Amino acid sequence: MDKWINIPDFPNYEASNNGGIRNKTTRKLLNPWDDGRGYLQVDVNGQTIRVHKLIASAFYDCTVNGLVVNHIDGNKKNNFIGNLEWCTQADNMRHAHRTGLIPHNGQGGLPRKMVKIVETGIIYESLQSCASDINGCRSHIGDCLRGIRKSHRNFHFEEV
Repeated sequence: MDKWINIPDFPNYEASNNGGIRNKTTRKLLNPWDDGRGYLQVDVNGQTIRVHKLIASAFYDCTVNGLVVNHIDGNKKNNFIGNLEWCTQADNMRHAHRTGLIPHNGQGGLPRKMVKIVETGIIYESLQSCASDINGCRSHIGDCLRGIRKSHRNFHFEEV
């Protein structure tokens, strides 16, 4: 059975222990969508917010700044309250490595993505080296690889 609790900072909305968000006045469930990185998000008072953050803030008191919400089972769409916990970003990354959500590169860090500029055929050892060469932004190139952006600096990119 769903247990509904008010969401701090959003008095017109409630969060369910089973991962739902609803309008308190109309009792209408909000329809979440995937943000392109696997997380569910909703629009609340004109702001787009990830569902797991709303659920955790409603059910778990968090007075420490800088904490993030971790999905214990690694499933970004499982926003059941028993699957969420507040933790540091470092703990969240350790959890992701330990559970295989983020693979190691053999040197203890994240694997580097090799990237190719489609127009030139040039292959780079990392997003950063590509970004430096075109005077661009590493995160925008990463967005192109994930399909969030179509191009950056008039270039198209492929992961190699």
